[in-house]
Amino acid sequence: MQYCGRKLLRFIVLKYSGKAKHVITYPISHGNYLNLVAFVTIPNAEGTIYPHKWVIDAKKEDAMSAYSGWEPEVAQMLSCAEKPTIWAIHVIEDLPYTVHGRVAIMGDAVHAMTTHFGAGGGQAIEVRAPSP
Repeated sequence: MQYCGRKLLRFIVLKYSGKAKHVITYPISHGNYLNLVAFVTIPNAEGTIYPHKWVIDAKKEDAMSAYSGWEPEVAQMLSCAEKPTIWAIHVIEDLPYTVHGRVAIMGDAVHAMTTHFGAGGGQAIEVRAPSP
């Protein structure tokens, strides 16, 4: 999506937070586009089997409805979405082991982090760091 007439969005990362929902925006493609990620958390769904496709096309109107009553700029940004999609966020159980012979699994492959927690890369470094 381009910038909906809001030039400041070319340079900053924003997060809007609410109960069980949040929106993150940040510039991509050398500031030519804005990436917008809108999350709706369903607490009861964690640990259950997700029966649908992991990525599906979304309707812009559904996203706008989910965030009605939020700041006007959130509605404006959602209205500019070109091809919205819904992605299911999956959580995996801990693996029973991470080393077998000469093979070691590290980072997100071992202890996956849900989207945008940013800890997976750090976990890989911690796993790989030599012990004192």
